[in-house]
Amino acid sequence: MFDLIGFCEDEGINYKTDGKNVSPGWVNINCPFCDDPSEHLGYDPKSERLNCWRCGKHDLVEMLKELVDVNVYDALKKYRTDDDDIRRPIVERGTEKETPVVEMPPGAYKPTHSQEVKTNPYNNYLINRDFDMGHLVEQWNLWVGGLIGEWKWRIIAPVYHEHTLVSYVGRGIFDNQEPKYLNMHGRNLKNYLYGYDHCKDKVIVVEGITDVWRLGRGHAVATFGTQTTMAQFCLLKKFKKVGVMFDKEPKAQEEAMKIINALSIMGIECENIQLPEGVKDPGELPTAQVREIVKNFF
Repeated sequence: MFDLIGFCEDEGINYKTDGKNVSPGWVNINCPFCDDPSEHLGYDPKSERLNCWRCGKHDLVEMLKELVDVNVYDALKKYRTDDDDIRRPIVERGTEKETPVVEMPPGAYKPTHSQEVKTNPYNNYLINRDFDMGHLVEQWNLWVGGLIGEWKWRIIAPVYHEHTLVSYVGRGIFDNQEPKYLNMHGRNLKNYLYGYDHCKDKVIVVEGITDVWRLGRGHAVATFGTQTTMAQFCLLKKFKKVGVMFDKEPKAQEEAMKIINALSIMGIECENIQLPEGVKDPGELPTAQVREIVKNFF
């Protein structure tokens, strides 16, 4: 099993073995995958199970990548305390551990007939936001949630990384749907950037999938919210020029500057792109203003 206590002590990471939020025999730390104020990420040494009481299940390898900048292979090898009790293969250097194939949720389907695309309520939602559903289905391989199940009445956007389906996110089409966005269970979207595979040496960073749709394929990536993880920073490092266009709220602008400052230190050309007057988020931009922003940046 993996000795998380030894790892935390060597890396200077706070942990708990008892008290509030800590199950007997578990080790708890602040979850690196969400805005965790109080050691909600629990680790069971016997099963190597990881669960955050706020954002759900996680993977040991991904947690190590998020916590500190370490070689995961070396960390797994160093902190294994019982080789006979290893319950998952160690990641070999230069390879990735096997990942289960992602399947779209039951009941979901991809619209294929033009008449269906034109008349369904999903299309009405997109029309009201000045999107063309047929174009989005073609460009982004969108699915819809169908009439039953957890994903009903949601537009489902597959998330690809290096041309492999790694997750998906669903946007509710009605104002009273909660949560507004629903993510695939068991996969951390914050390890990826939506639209990443289509971008080359310059990119505009936005918050959500609809913002990426508005700016167009190859122009933008979404961080699935304003907070950016270390995994996402690592992906952004490949670009020569990065623009950040978040909402106008002070908190969003504060997060935008964190991205810009961090990437600037690495020598990457960065720009904080301000939304035009009267526009609250990139998804609301009129076509003419999108063209102007893209022209000026690229």
